[in-house]
Amino acid sequence: MKQSLIIGLLLFFLAANDCFSQWFLLNSGSNDFLYNTKFFDVNTGWVVGDSKILKTTNGGINWINKSPSSAIYLRTGFFLDQNTGWVAGSDDIILRTTDSGNNWVLLSAIKNTNWHSVFFINNNSGWMCGTSGAIVKTTNGGLNWVSLSSGLTTYLYSTFFISETTGWASGDGGKIVKTTNSGNNWFPQTSGQTMTLEEVYFVNNNTGWIACDLGKILKTTNSGDVWFLQASVSSNLDLFTMDFINDNSGWAAGSAGIYATTNAGVNWNSQIGGGSNTLVGIDIVNSSVGFIAGFNGVILKTINGGFIGIKPISEIVPDEFKLRQNYPNPFNPSTNIEFDIPERSFVKITVYDLLGKEVAVLANEYLSAGQYRTSWNSADQPSGTYLFRITADNFTDTKKMVLVK
Repeated sequence: MKQSLIIGLLLFFLAANDCFSQWFLLNSGSNDFLYNTKFFDVNTGWVVGDSKILKTTNGGINWINKSPSSAIYLRTGFFLDQNTGWVAGSDDIILRTTDSGNNWVLLSAIKNTNWHSVFFINNNSGWMCGTSGAIVKTTNGGLNWVSLSSGLTTYLYSTFFISETTGWASGDGGKIVKTTNSGNNWFPQTSGQTMTLEEVYFVNNNTGWIACDLGKILKTTNSGDVWFLQASVSSNLDLFTMDFINDNSGWAAGSAGIYATTNAGVNWNSQIGGGSNTLVGIDIVNSSVGFIAGFNGVILKTINGGFIGIKPISEIVPDEFKLRQNYPNPFNPSTNIEFDIPERSFVKITVYDLLGKEVAVLANEYLSAGQYRTSWNSADQPSGTYLFRITADNFTDTKKMVLVK
């Protein structure tokens, strides 16, 4: 009786306090504009902002100020491990630490240049990009920098290298350039866009995405030879940052909010968190834990990948597998789906349109026996009839639901 009461109270507490919410606010102790986030595991990470370099060793519960004493204006950072990192910003400010931020060495590349992105492939080889198409390279950990010719005069906001030879840089006016010889030469690629390309990210030599202004997401599957508009999540708000953990699962964020994909960017679903804050630096540690930094000292964290998640709704062990009809139905934009699992099983719940195209994956994990609820937010989908299907062990069931906008 006592055990049942404890379980019941726990379930009520979880439901009442929405512990399965998507992104929640951490106390950064700062009101600065925070631009960059880098985590090495679920506990240890860095956030870089206007005049702040913050570090946590307990998953964001507490933040240690690792900033140098003098006033600085930073826009980017890159950390290889818990000890070694570089930060850069306005007026050719470049700092390096090799002792976890206890000491910073001031470096320099090009005077009167504002740096917006820094990327290191190892302890020695790194690149930065910024104003007036500037790109520089180091082969000795940042002690010396060589100016490279990007062929551009526009602001470059992002650089990303998939290997020591192959990398990309993107920026204003839909411009993107690629190198295959460590940055010694750059050649233009056609994005087909004129808005600002904010952050470029590749998961392998062929497959990459770019988060863009006006809520657009570009993708390539042939190393950038062809870029195509894969998604548009907003018409007037921007995406500034993105991160992927594999070929299928990725996140993007900005003033347009937070979006996630589980099918390589075919669909991007809106996630809850951040409010009206501008979010500019995201780092996803694994499928569950991630962090986002933003303006006004905002740092967000998720412990469920930003997805609504699976909520247990009863301690009763059901006698059989069952998929219940969603409610409300018809719905706009969210609906609930409940299901029963009589024994520990690998459960997948997928939403399809009437053409059979996968729209969303609501569950894809092992679950213990019990009764559960999940939900689907269809804000980015058109009105119509959709199918939702559960597969668990040898059990499969499919039902229809109707979205009316």
